[in-house]
Amino acid sequence: MSKAVGSVLGTNVKANTHAGENYLSYLQNIDTTLADKASSAMATEANQMAQSLLTAPEMVYGVDGSDMARQRTENATYQAYLDKLLPQHKTQMADLETRLANQGLSVGSQAYQRAVNDLTSQHNDALNQAAYNSVLKGQEAFSNSLKDSINAGSFTNNARQSGISQIYGLLQNSPSSYENQANIYAVQQGIANQQANAKQQSFNNTMGALSAIGNTAGYAAGFAI
Repeated sequence: MSKAVGSVLGTNVKANTHAGENYLSYLQNIDTTLADKASSAMATEANQMAQSLLTAPEMVYGVDGSDMARQRTENATYQAYLDKLLPQHKTQMADLETRLANQGLSVGSQAYQRAVNDLTSQHNDALNQAAYNSVLKGQEAFSNSLKDSINAGSFTNNARQSGISQIYGLLQNSPSSYENQANIYAVQQGIANQQANAKQQSFNNTMGALSAIGNTAGYAAGFAI
């Protein structure tokens, strides 16, 4: 009976390792030549791309608008106002003086001075408005330059990230011989562990069966007595 138990348990050991051995045989017979050549070519290409990144613009982590653009726009806008307002004021003042003289108002008189002051005040208001408008234009130029900086930074970052992604993609290819050997080793270890566990289980089952046989024999002997 012990021999029969051992035969059954031995069959179980083979069944437990059969699938693992088949997979191991499959891995050992894989031809990785083409994959290795492709992997080598991709690794070479990835290295060349990585070298090109060394001379590419750095990643942009912060941007700012151009204060120079703001100042230039502000000055140009204000100057354009001056070029228009100053001749107008000069013409308006000459016209006013002529009109006051025709009215018989002498220079320095109260009515004369009041009229001149009113026109000067209007002119100053126009200059203040010109300055205010110039500041707004300068701020608009600064905002536009900031947007341009953001767009340029985003373009640079996206270009670098695209290069990195391409490199990563080139390195994600079919398993190389190294990776295949790693898989074979893992499967071999799994089979060894499986066989050890199966043998231990076989031993435990055998001892249990022998113990059961001994108990049965002892029971039978006692009954015979």
